Amino acid sequence: MSKCFLSSVCKPRSYYRYKAEDAFEAYNAFEGSDDMEKRKLVLARCEKTGKQFCIEMKEVGRGWKVINFVDLTASDAERIPADAPESNLDTAPSLVECEGCGGRRVAGCTCAVRGRACSFSDRYDFQCIYCSELKMEKNGSYVIYVSSPNYDDIGQVIASMRLDSTDFDGEYDCDLLFINCGTSDEFDDRKLREFVEKGGCVYMSDLASDFLVGAFPDVLEFENDTFECCIMAEVVDPELMNVVGEEIEIEFDLPAWSRISATPGLAEHNGKVLLCIGSGEEYAGAPLMVTFKYGKGSVFYTSFHNYSQASEKEKMLLQLLLMKQIGARSNKSIKQVGDLIGLNIAVMKEKFE
Repeated sequence: MSKCFLSSVCKPRSYYRYKAEDAFEAYNAFEGSDDMEKRKLVLARCEKTGKQFCIEMKEVGRGWKVINFVDLTASDAERIPADAPESNLDTAPSLVECEGCGGRRVAGCTCAVRGRACSFSDRYDFQCIYCSELKMEKNGSYVIYVSSPNYDDIGQVIASMRLDSTDFDGEYDCDLLFINCGTSDEFDDRKLREFVEKGGCVYMSDLASDFLVGAFPDVLEFENDTFECCIMAEVVDPELMNVVGEEIEIEFDLPAWSRISATPGLAEHNGKVLLCIGSGEEYAGAPLMVTFKYGKGSVFYTSFHNYSQASEKEKMLLQLLLMKQIGARSNKSIKQVGDLIGLNIAVMKEKFE
């Protein structure tokens, strides 16, 4: 009888904390064995409190069953390596069922949150595995929809990162949504807003600003500028600055572009400026790239975009912005996202120097 990866350090019916070193020692003991392909450790996070957990699962017949569930520290969570092999999972009979309804569907029950004021400091509770607020993290494997291209083709940037994407068809059942500048697709303001409120992440560029204003009014204001130019941009975001440096040259290749003229609701939605027009330039200090929270999700907007003559540095900057978007969806840093999708951030940094 094969043992549980975590059997030496936790018990499914107890409240027991374990260290990542112990978990991986048990996990690595299976490496190279026939049983290895039938076991996975998966990272999960409570959408309500931000607490992180490790789910251990085993292949049973043609499906998978969860055989253990324990909480993690933030540093432990960085080391969980696997994606969930399927979205609909139940716990194994050896584990305690939902105390409210007797069900076993992972992240499929409201019993655990009904009438309960959860917080990050709460004691670890095995019942959290059934809570509808629990979400299994994805290490780079996201459902990505991209609008039709026009002046912008962010799909090319996504493909350059070896990520798969699908053309937007009017549905919002994805993790990440990219709206190109000048796209011919239509977006419903209410559906777009609800997509983000429920945890989705949307990227919009340049003339897609109309969709942003429609779905998220009072956050940003725009004015149209009518000149083509190269400007020196100041990097504001510390994470981007660590890779790109303090400034980068940006080209606006179209005779008209949307400039962020005011940010009345940015602070209210925990927003921040990532890139702004540099000192000495017209409109110095005006944001070029911003992000903000809306409900459980995030919105990213950039005034510049991918175009056919974009420089290598501009394309890498857009790749970094995409990695920040994936990181916002999965609570990971740019470096962690780069590691997961196979992009070497250190090499990118060297090219900016």
